[in-house]
Amino acid sequence: MSKAIVALLECVPDPLVIVSADGVIVRANRAFAALVDTAAERLIGLPLNRFVGTTDAEVRELLDRSCRTAAPLPFAGHIRQAKGAFARCRLYGGLLERGTSKSATTVCLRVAPYGEAARGFLRLNEEITGLKREILARQQAEATLRDSEDRYRQLIHALPAAVYTCDREGRITLYNQAAAALWGREPEVGEDRWCGSWKIHRPDGTPLPLEECPMAIGLREGRAVRGEEVIVERPDGTRRHVIPNLEPIRDAAGTITGAVNMLMDITENRQAEQALANLAAIVTSSDDAIVGMDLHGVITSWNRAAEGLYGYTAEEMIGQPVSRLIPPDRHDEGPHILGRLVRGEKIEHYDTVRRRKDGVDLHISLTVSPVVDPQGRIIGASKIARDITAQKRGEQTLLERDAALTAANQAMVKQAIALAEANNELESFSYSVSHDLRAPLRTIDAFSRIIEEDNGPRLDAEGQRCLTIVRKAAAQAGELIDDLLELSRLSRQSMQLRSIDMTALARDAADDLQRLNESRTIDLRMADLPPCRGDQRLLKLVWTNLLGNAFKYTRYAKAARVEVGWLPDDVQADAAVYYVKDNGVGFDMKYAHKLFGVFQRLHRKEDFDGTGVGLAIVQRIVHRHGGRVWGEGKVDGGATFYFSLRKAAA
Repeated sequence: MSKAIVALLECVPDPLVIVSADGVIVRANRAFAALVDTAAERLIGLPLNRFVGTTDAEVRELLDRSCRTAAPLPFAGHIRQAKGAFARCRLYGGLLERGTSKSATTVCLRVAPYGEAARGFLRLNEEITGLKREILARQQAEATLRDSEDRYRQLIHALPAAVYTCDREGRITLYNQAAAALWGREPEVGEDRWCGSWKIHRPDGTPLPLEECPMAIGLREGRAVRGEEVIVERPDGTRRHVIPNLEPIRDAAGTITGAVNMLMDITENRQAEQALANLAAIVTSSDDAIVGMDLHGVITSWNRAAEGLYGYTAEEMIGQPVSRLIPPDRHDEGPHILGRLVRGEKIEHYDTVRRRKDGVDLHISLTVSPVVDPQGRIIGASKIARDITAQKRGEQTLLERDAALTAANQAMVKQAIALAEANNELESFSYSVSHDLRAPLRTIDAFSRIIEEDNGPRLDAEGQRCLTIVRKAAAQAGELIDDLLELSRLSRQSMQLRSIDMTALARDAADDLQRLNESRTIDLRMADLPPCRGDQRLLKLVWTNLLGNAFKYTRYAKAARVEVGWLPDDVQADAAVYYVKDNGVGFDMKYAHKLFGVFQRLHRKEDFDGTGVGLAIVQRIVHRHGGRVWGEGKVDGGATFYFSLRKAAA
């Protein structure tokens, strides 16, 4: 029952009661409640026959007659007043609202003193009937409005764009799932204000207070808000760029009752714009010439590197055919490449020639890629060119050097063949020397010894001296032959490389020499030496020659001292420098360049024996091991000889 009917009942001073067609009280005003001495709220739901009529038939007849017409029908009856007494009265009944059942059908009854006319109730019934019509019209309008609102809500929820509405105070009243997905959260209807997002930012990333957001501005200023970009931040920290499209909602009188806002997500657009800006920056700043063109070969873009490579400005080339850059003998190249590109063929980068503005031809490496539209159709090409003129010149130089090296290698092969032949001849010569020279030397030594043994006592002093000289010369000649043969074999002999205990090897060589110099006292100091990688037999020759020289040239020292040690190699990190140092006669450093020459001697043969080949042997062995050898000395100040070798792997 509408509030208007309830209010009308209370305004009427006459006793009124509204009952259902099946005789149950629905509502009673204060006058009726006072008449029957019962509170109005307690009357609701009670049967009417407790208060009206003397029999059930009397009540049924009253209700039936009242339900058949809306006009007030007088009916003589009785009403039970306070303390149970019945009084005669006149009842005026009329249909108030017809329902689908008796319990839903209502009748309005007015109680009047017996004999009173029905005019007052007629007016009341007319007012009620008019009110009923108004209520019915309002209900129909409300139903139409509800139906419209339902369609409105369905439309909003069906929209793929984010849409929400707010009331006059900015409270969210409706939103669709697209809006919730955009915000990353479900706002609370009637509580959240202005916007459902977690945070809002201006385009520059600074925070935007909710009261300054487009919805707040639109409601506050009563105007539409469009095109003002904002950034929506979700609870997970991700951000979306949106464009609000806000429109105020007005009632029939033009008063703003709220607003609707459609949020267009332009994040992908902004990302695409940023990507294009980045690409444009890359193209602009690239060191490679990048040229864009349509399918007719007309240039559409031209970066700074292209200006530097070809000598043309962008203003000179955009709109011009790319054939302007192609030498006449290659004019078919451009259309051929574009044709292959249109057919979907992949163009591998290739080397070609292009002509600069000044007429100079350039060797370039060219990469061609298709340019497609949003539908995937090829609409042009992008060419990336790199100047390889210097590279081509370098390649030509390398070809020329390669030819020269080939010729040099062929010459070296010939030299190697000649050297091999020479080595064979040297081998034969060495054998010949060994055999042919040793035979007369042995004869000289044998007969001189016979003369010394048989006729020595008969020779005078001069004869004995001459005979001694002959024998010593024969012995020295034999030693010289042996050293020369050893030096010759060193260049041809294969090496057996392995880890060598240099301390033990140097000690072994020193022990052999000390047995030959038992009569001498030599202070030999030997450090622990790092192992090296080399040929043991050859390296023992190195130690034997260097230590032999140290022993020999300290012969006249008062207290002979020889030191063996090592140092890190400053030139080669994985090598060690070994040395033999003595306090002998030394040498003058201005003759150091002669130290390792064959037959080179810095001291007189009368003072120190030897053939002058020992240090040459040392040098050749060390060089075959990839090392270095050198000496330092001072006249009467001793000498030190160094050699470097690669250390053995740990």
